[in-house]
Amino acid sequence: MAKTIIKNIDWVITVDEGRRVISDGAIAFTDSGLTFVGKTSDLGSEDGAEIVDGRGLLAVPGLIDTSVAVAQQLGRGLGDLCDLPKYRLERVFGYEAALTSDDARWAARHCILEMIRAGTTTFVDTGSRFPAEIAEVSKEMGVRGVVGRACQDIFETAMGECPSDLARETVGEVIARAEKWIKAARIAGGLITPCIAIPWLAGCSQDLGAALADLAKREGVIIVVSAAASRDEAVMSRMSYGQTEVERVAQMDLLGKGTIVSHAGWTGPSDLPLLQRSRATVACCPSMSHRLGTGALEYGRYPELLAFGANVTLGSGSAMASNFVDVARQLYLFSGGNKTFRLDATATRPEAAVEMATVRAAEALGRPDLGSLEAGKKADITLFRCTTADWVPLIHPIQNLAFSSRGGADTVIVDGRILLKHGKLASCDETEILAQSQTRAEALAERSNLARFAQPSWTVVA
Repeated sequence: MAKTIIKNIDWVITVDEGRRVISDGAIAFTDSGLTFVGKTSDLGSEDGAEIVDGRGLLAVPGLIDTSVAVAQQLGRGLGDLCDLPKYRLERVFGYEAALTSDDARWAARHCILEMIRAGTTTFVDTGSRFPAEIAEVSKEMGVRGVVGRACQDIFETAMGECPSDLARETVGEVIARAEKWIKAARIAGGLITPCIAIPWLAGCSQDLGAALADLAKREGVIIVVSAAASRDEAVMSRMSYGQTEVERVAQMDLLGKGTIVSHAGWTGPSDLPLLQRSRATVACCPSMSHRLGTGALEYGRYPELLAFGANVTLGSGSAMASNFVDVARQLYLFSGGNKTFRLDATATRPEAAVEMATVRAAEALGRPDLGSLEAGKKADITLFRCTTADWVPLIHPIQNLAFSSRGGADTVIVDGRILLKHGKLASCDETEILAQSQTRAEALAERSNLARFAQPSWTVVA
């Protein structure tokens, strides 16, 4: 059980109960967890420990991204310039219908590579048909993952029909496969936690939703459901069911403390007390709202939900929806978006955004051992280099993290294992991952007939 000490850290943002921000701090850890977080001057014996110089660094708890469609990583650029119905039915489902098991593995490697470089130590996958591949890669690369198999039994909706080559599944088939995945994930253990994933509520019938609620209770797993992401889905829910999507989630008994509702940017007045009373978590994906024009930040009630005592966290969406998978960059988009759309420079302090990517996210996962830097918790640590042009001068470390940093972690540690050290990856071959991703993405774009949507409007000279 080797001990490592990072000392003389410029700033340690603990996000502990006292919300301590420590200058000239130190962190000691083993693979069993954190053993010391405090002032360097208060360190005890350093005998036998590996000493790391933390000068010029800022430490935060390992960042948690609560909404990522990992398997969509090879679709970057294929979801541009279209309305939500086309994005969902034509682009996403067209891509997923053409995705192979090997493609999914390389998509996961690339997505997790991007997350590690961003400082993410735990992610919540919003669901695909390749949970085993995503889990395998996550363990291989050393990152914590909450992974579920996509659950869907409706393929013809008021919004339109899914591509014919996307395999159809019945309620019974969906439940059997979800249950099989949960059992397989538990046997594998380690860094992976299984969940039930509903990536598109419009594709989930009332019968399937009720059956999934029963399965979640029986197996004691969390539910990850994407709902109320856009006006199109809000209108479709009222047309088809006479209620909001959040009301649908509640009616199917899917809404509770163990539920993460991705997006929830189009909520009605009755949805707000529903979300607050249920103790469910809302995962806001600012970059997806900006990129797809869903209006979630403009019309979502995220600051209000926070003020009412609801749990709100941050997610990146996907490479198809957001074009980047970096929860640290969401800090600025969330805080800045709330200020500009409310014409209120005091809306959403940077401290609130940092809580959303750390302790609030840990609460959503039911993981009190994550989300803050405190002795006894897991050794998940992200360090940023804070002596660069975008950080200096550094007077208010949390404000600089949220508003000044260009992103990109210096060092990332998960469960005491160093995955990234001073910008160099220890857990994977980045060159091979990027080469494979480029080749496979090009082939996938052609095979799915989506390449035609990723052409510049200007003349391309080959």
